[in-house]
Amino acid sequence: MATSFPTSLDTAGGTLRTDISSTTDMDASGFEHDELHVNVHGAALALEAKVGTGASTPVEGAVLMGTGTGTSGWSTAPMSNRNACLNPDMKINQREGGASGGPNAGYVLDQFQLLASGGTRNYNVGAFAMGSPAAAGYESPNHASIVMSSMSTVGGYVIFRPTIEDVRTLAGETVVISFYAKAASGTPKISVEIDQYFGSGGSPSADTQTDFGQVTLSTSWARYSVTGTIPSVSGKTLGTTANTSTVRLNLWLSAGSNWNARTGSLGAQNNTFDIWGMQLERGSNATPLEVRSHAEELARCQRHYQRYDTDASNYPLAAGAILNTTTANVVFPFVTTMRAAPTMETDDATAFDVITGGGTRATTAMSFSGITTTHAQINLTDSGAGLTAGEGTLLRGDGGELRLYAEL
Repeated sequence: MATSFPTSLDTAGGTLRTDISSTTDMDASGFEHDELHVNVHGAALALEAKVGTGASTPVEGAVLMGTGTGTSGWSTAPMSNRNACLNPDMKINQREGGASGGPNAGYVLDQFQLLASGGTRNYNVGAFAMGSPAAAGYESPNHASIVMSSMSTVGGYVIFRPTIEDVRTLAGETVVISFYAKAASGTPKISVEIDQYFGSGGSPSADTQTDFGQVTLSTSWARYSVTGTIPSVSGKTLGTTANTSTVRLNLWLSAGSNWNARTGSLGAQNNTFDIWGMQLERGSNATPLEVRSHAEELARCQRHYQRYDTDASNYPLAAGAILNTTTANVVFPFVTTMRAAPTMETDDATAFDVITGGGTRATTAMSFSGITTTHAQINLTDSGAGLTAGEGTLLRGDGGELRLYAEL
């Protein structure tokens, strides 16, 4: 057997043979010896076929991994926390399919944003039927579905992307990007790009875009991967606003001729794209999709966006004190520390109650102040002057929503 890892099965050149006979290779007295060689060589060939061929000499700490294409490779990628994308299986859907508001529009599923210009496009949450996932062993409820029509052949574009915090993430590294996708019809393409954004404030370096190539879809779910190197950030300048730099994993679904240089002349496309299972990881070989528990993924997503839906009445939110007959202030703690002090809003300032010793009073106005990454003050108004100064109070939801935005 070969002493180094084989580049092809060792049947070539007779290194490992399973065709030895007692009459052609040894005399009859060595028949049992011949049979032993056949069995041992057959087992070695089976191992080579199972593990794969073509791996190079491993570096310290490397693990042998299959590539899914009949070969194997040594990987130094961590076995856990190797996927830089948040919410990769799209199970976290705090907006419940609703369109996003706030300062950074385009989010529907947590951490996945749609940017577009020209034509008609809709970003929807698709549902997997029970027992029919995109890939065996992954029973996620959701996938992204982007419907496009009448896309411009010149300036129009549609980009679907996860945004990864900190431009230093995997900088200078060889990486592999993988995802599952399918189209409603035909064989459209997706152009994959890494966009390094150096943040806001001051004079940050200009974005760096790197084309990772195209993949061609079919009408059935399949996994696609592209490999390339994310440029180094050596010599670059970050913006002065803390924690605003990002790595953007752009999936171009349509691109007019103005974007040929960035997309490999993808062209305008009118189709429905279903996408799921995003992964960005170190190395050249795509490993199985890494997903985390619902609790862990929800906490990671709530660092960027939180929604408090009080559709059920009597939903307790915060406690505080009454200042005078029309005003109360409460301190509202967030469920987890956010990436930055969030922008806060409510869909209906009158859909909340102030609970006092004298009973329940409906709010008529609401504002926010003292916002940090962990809590905020909510200022409540009862224009009916039914409050009593000095009393404690509880803010209770009665059908309204509170939304906190710290998305990139």
